[in-house]
Amino acid sequence: MSSSTNEIQTQLKACDKCCNNNKVLRTSRTKENPNRRFWKCKGCGAFEWDDDWKSSECNDFRGMEDRIINQNKIDMLLAEVRKLGHQIECISLKFQLLEQEFQRRQQPSVLVTYVPQIMITLLICIIFKLCN
Repeated sequence: MSSSTNEIQTQLKACDKCCNNNKVLRTSRTKENPNRRFWKCKGCGAFEWDDDWKSSECNDFRGMEDRIINQNKIDMLLAEVRKLGHQIECISLKFQLLEQEFQRRQQPSVLVTYVPQIMITLLICIIFKLCN
């Protein structure tokens, strides 16, 4: 890291390595980490990004927040699955009705089935009467 930093003297933090309140909050002015804040110990030179420190202290809250967000996503997905299940059920019922209608239309009507037999019977009766 470059040495171009700004030191904030009013904010101190205890160093985990040398156990002194020698960590000072600074702001990075490097190209790689512009305006990123970090802690640096004046005694032993220990280094820690400020966002890492905050995340460790707020980890429980963020974990809870993530669980709430994930639960909301799960609830939304479950509602969508139920909705899709209902749509599938409706489509299935419509398909069954269409299939029944198709089968009904495929079956010949009573007239179509018996007309040839009736015609033959009438023809036989007419021929029989003509012959007598």
